[in-house]
Amino acid sequence: MKSADQTGFIQQIGRVLRESASRDGFELEGFVTNLSRDANAESGIATIQGMIDGQYRRMEVERIEYENVVLVAHRERQMVECVGERERMPGRGFQLRYARDWFLRRAVD
Repeated sequence: MKSADQTGFIQQIGRVLRESASRDGFELEGFVTNLSRDANAESGIATIQGMIDGQYRRMEVERIEYENVVLVAHRERQMVECVGERERMPGRGFQLRYARDWFLRRAVD
């Protein structure tokens, strides 16, 4: 294998590993595009459209508390921010686990 071929191969392996690895402390900022929860449940799943690895993608966030930031953001079409552990899900895109530090980004007048 030539040096240039090896470099390209190594770069490709690095990209695949970065995309598939969990990443704690991932800051998610985006819009809530979907909410779902079982009847009478206090938590559920939110789908948030945000910037992930330089591209706009959807990410599922489990065990969110609806009544606080997420429900308001979805209803009022405002941006949310949170921090958690980003995980690549085979065939399903990304998931944010252990989401914390939620807050609503108010529109600037």
